[in-house]
Amino acid sequence: MAETSLFGKCPSTIEEWTDAASDNGLLAVSPKDYTDHKHGSKITQPQFIVLRTLVQSAGPESFDPTLFDLETDIEIARPLLQGREDFKSYIDAIRANSCRAKDWFSSPRRMHCEILEAHARPVQPRDEELDKPPVRYSANDLLMAICSISPNVESREWCNSSRIDLMAKFGSGKGRGFIASTSGQIQDKSRSLWIKAPVNCTTNERHIYGSVIDMQEAALLVAWMKEYPGYPGPKRRILVSQNGIEIYLTFALCGDDWMTSYVEEGNTEVNESSFMTMHRYGPWLINNAEHMEEFAAIILAISF
Repeated sequence: MAETSLFGKCPSTIEEWTDAASDNGLLAVSPKDYTDHKHGSKITQPQFIVLRTLVQSAGPESFDPTLFDLETDIEIARPLLQGREDFKSYIDAIRANSCRAKDWFSSPRRMHCEILEAHARPVQPRDEELDKPPVRYSANDLLMAICSISPNVESREWCNSSRIDLMAKFGSGKGRGFIASTSGQIQDKSRSLWIKAPVNCTTNERHIYGSVIDMQEAALLVAWMKEYPGYPGPKRRILVSQNGIEIYLTFALCGDDWMTSYVEEGNTEVNESSFMTMHRYGPWLINNAEHMEEFAAIILAISF
């Protein structure tokens, strides 16, 4: 039986969330109370509602580094990128519509060309093409190339395309938790490769999937925070997404009561502090040189 639709797009305000939750008897249901959690890739709309997550989207031009304490690090990152011949060759290749870049940026640029070529063909059936290479590999190779520019060699982040399963448990017994799988990750060498930023990828662009990708990414963020409580900091819980030729950054900001009082303890009082908000910015396009210069500066700043 098909799932009853609770919403067309994920709620972006508390009012929208309250309407969806009230209409479906979920207003006083916490993740601990809910007994039908599915794998993050199969998350349902009721499951998403009980995670109390709001999704707010904005274009890349709306990204404000001061909101996430990144302004100083981005100013440091820009000249580091401009001083690297391999990064300059990557940007030049985008402008020239060439597939040839140097060193660290050779592989991601070559795979970007494959993605762009595939993008020009008809969209494949959704169920057959989710998360297939080369999107996943190109995303992680690009992150690795950018992070290689970090001036602190010993603390350089490690990026790879291995899938890691993250567990969110809310109690014992079947359906009392879920697993969410990454498409890769930026990892912190100084902390035994703790996940600093998970990666999520799809072959096609976000609009093809509707709210599905937002819900999957909410599940991934929740599972990541459950496994790494308090890390890497309240303004640095960042998810990197590549959806076809589009790249997005999602910054998750959590209300003071969301994790401890709501998720952990099951207190279902509704207030501004009892929600997680996903601030999604993008898309940065892989065939736009200016976009990729800006995206690289943000990623390098995050890696410091």
